[in-house]
Amino acid sequence: MSPRRPYGQFDRERRPGKPRLLLAVLASPPLTTSGAVTRRRVELAAQLIGCDAVTFSNLISIPTADVLDIAAVGRDPIGWSDAQAEIAAGLEEADSVLFGWGCAEPSGPARNRHRAQVRWLHAGVHRRNLRWWTVGGAPRHPSRWQRYTAREYPKVPFHVALSRSLRANIPLAPNVRTNSCRCSAVWSPHEEDLDNSDDVACPSGSS
Repeated sequence: MSPRRPYGQFDRERRPGKPRLLLAVLASPPLTTSGAVTRRRVELAAQLIGCDAVTFSNLISIPTADVLDIAAVGRDPIGWSDAQAEIAAGLEEADSVLFGWGCAEPSGPARNRHRAQVRWLHAGVHRRNLRWWTVGGAPRHPSRWQRYTAREYPKVPFHVALSRSLRANIPLAPNVRTNSCRCSAVWSPHEEDLDNSDDVACPSGSS
């Protein structure tokens, strides 16, 4: 068995000709949109960080339109547990992971399930020593990227501003509390991120 790579060493060995894969973990499958805007922006991000292909997973498997929907359907554990199988399969193949489920949390009982799912994801990323990415240091949904980059880098073309906003992170150690990380579920959202209705849901990986 080959020795485990140390923290901070991210470039995993790939078979010749196998593309480098970015796994984008978003909120939920789309309910009212095609997810085309999300897909295009994530594909651009993949190019900027040196990945050749993209696949998508979701924190919850039930299609929703926004974080209010997630608060309603997320009371039940089934949607969260069902999503874990797809996420786990994606982590097995991924070279990097993009966190993009949005900065707003669902309310009520779904909030605790959401936070537990994020902790579970962090643990999976840690076990595989994967580099994980955010835009602006928080799990902003791709539908919010252009608004963020326009504010942070006014008059700069979107692809240039996005390249400046993408931030790589090392895996979290198992004993690190999720809410100590600015990219965690317990991220205090900007007002702009509270409305996830603009293409909030993501495609489940199909083109």
